[in-house]
Amino acid sequence: MAKKFKDDVYEIDRWITIPYAIELQEAGIEFDKAKKFKDLHDRNRNEDQKSKPCQIRTQMDGVELKTLEKFKRLLCLDKIENWKLVPYGKELQEARVEFNKAKKFKCLLALKEIEDWNIHGATELAEAGIKFKKADKCDMFSIKFNNGLMEISPLSIGDQTETYLRNLIAYEQYCDRDNGFNYISNYVRFMDDLINTPKDVKLLRRRGIMKNDLGDDEVISTMVNKLCDNINFSTTDSIYARTSMDVNMHCRRHKNVWMAKLRHDYFNSIWALLSFLAAVLLIALAITQTIFSIIH
Repeated sequence: MAKKFKDDVYEIDRWITIPYAIELQEAGIEFDKAKKFKDLHDRNRNEDQKSKPCQIRTQMDGVELKTLEKFKRLLCLDKIENWKLVPYGKELQEARVEFNKAKKFKCLLALKEIEDWNIHGATELAEAGIKFKKADKCDMFSIKFNNGLMEISPLSIGDQTETYLRNLIAYEQYCDRDNGFNYISNYVRFMDDLINTPKDVKLLRRRGIMKNDLGDDEVISTMVNKLCDNINFSTTDSIYARTSMDVNMHCRRHKNVWMAKLRHDYFNSIWALLSFLAAVLLIALAITQTIFSIIH
């Protein structure tokens, strides 16, 4: 475990100077190509040059449009021109990044700008089809998300929890700046996004993730929301940045939202399920009757 931790820290140190490191890693771009992309990106930025695709101009008087399109396909100009739709397409192309990975990088970068790395509360995420489970490990910072399942280590909240967390945040903010990894601050920020109302606390409590020794869910939600007051955060450098990105990508897929709504509205009880199946059966019989009527 110590060796794995050392390797992980070394990998983070390698990527930490790369711009858009998380998006490049998530797109499957190798470190060597990402490093070359960084050098090209820094060089062009220093030269105050914008990334523009190479434009190929062809003057063909009297040539019909179909002939021109055929000529472009033969020379694969469409593929060249598509790079102009990718942010920093010139640098990625010169770094020999595959075009399909560059397109994935574009989507991830757009998602980052739209969502700003913030996630919705636990209740809203549950409505989008995300399930919550108590993590088996006792590590306080263990938050994982995979295929619609979020696993969070259990947290007991008592009378001294707020003071304990505030002291640790203060230590990270003012005494341990050279560390670079604000684990407590990142954890509190993530939980602040996850808990907005007492309903969110209730959901996490029922899943065994949160133990409430204070007795009132509203007290906990208010406490968590105030922990982040007057504290500066860098969401892109958070240890949960990729987790937040995966959660937002899951919620933006309409299929996941539709399936969650279907389960919530029609599969939440045996009577709702029977009503749904009866309605489907009636529709199927009506369609069958219509087909036989047309045939005869």
